[in-house]
Amino acid sequence: RQHPVRLVFAEGNTTKVLQACSILVSEGICEPILLGPEEEIRRMIAEQKLDELADVTVIDPERSPDYERYVQMYWKMRERKGISQRVAKKLVRTRSTFGSLLILDGKADGMVLGHTMAYPEAVRAPLQIIRTAEGRTAAGVYVVVTNTGFKFFADCTVNANPTAAQLADIAERTAELARYFDVEPRIAMLSYGNFGSARAESPAKMAEAARILREKRPDLVVDGEMQVDTALVPELRRELFPFSTLQDEANVLIFPNLDAANIGYKLLARMGNAEVVGPILLGMNRAVNVLQLGASVSDIVNLAAITALKAQGEDFKF
Repeated sequence: RQHPVRLVFAEGNTTKVLQACSILVSEGICEPILLGPEEEIRRMIAEQKLDELADVTVIDPERSPDYERYVQMYWKMRERKGISQRVAKKLVRTRSTFGSLLILDGKADGMVLGHTMAYPEAVRAPLQIIRTAEGRTAAGVYVVVTNTGFKFFADCTVNANPTAAQLADIAERTAELARYFDVEPRIAMLSYGNFGSARAESPAKMAEAARILREKRPDLVVDGEMQVDTALVPELRRELFPFSTLQDEANVLIFPNLDAANIGYKLLARMGNAEVVGPILLGMNRAVNVLQLGASVSDIVNLAAITALKAQGEDFKF
């Protein structure tokens, strides 16, 4: 609230996004920039009596005075990636591309998108334009809130089958996110085997990821590969695997692939009634987060607040 930032909302003409932005403005969390047809958005604001948004900034990408300049910016960035000027003109009309260029141009501090887009479609432009920080792997983390506290699940949204080195980086970034939430990370590299019991490619990858991270960050508690119950039940682990360096219940759960991670968090959300916050996009150069398709108003507010905090330029290591 002391340092309000400008956040782009790509789907500015959707009811839930407008309702969320009204809450964000009333609580002083950020200054929204809504993308979409201005007349339609202004009409929706009036119809819903969202008085907090009376003076909000609305930009229709194609009618923006920056449109032609952004076409040239984008074309120069992507001309050796198969993008012609004609295609650049078409893509800069899309709000994910235009919003990413607003951030790159210094006219916005961060962005929230994905309410009406599939995740791969929504994240494509930010990855191409804003890009990941040097040496980092982009990844999506869900914060799963249970009756025993926070759990951090990664990577749930970006990498279909990450390498051991990528998993180590994802685990390191997720651990820093946990520390931001005042949770001391205890990292488990998950698999269907325990400590060499299954000699196959996937368990071996998770064991190697644990080794890489221990070598790089000896200050972090990490072990694996291990099964989920081994990670979450300390008594079982002490009985069967007393050599494990993980001494308590794991709270950072790193999955071997996107299938496992996506299935895992959704099972808890739908069948376990856990509260799920995210996904929080790690590893990016700037503050960008992609919502779940059809996210609720509270989901949008939560993720926008996290995006605003990161956009303030504090020392976020994730």
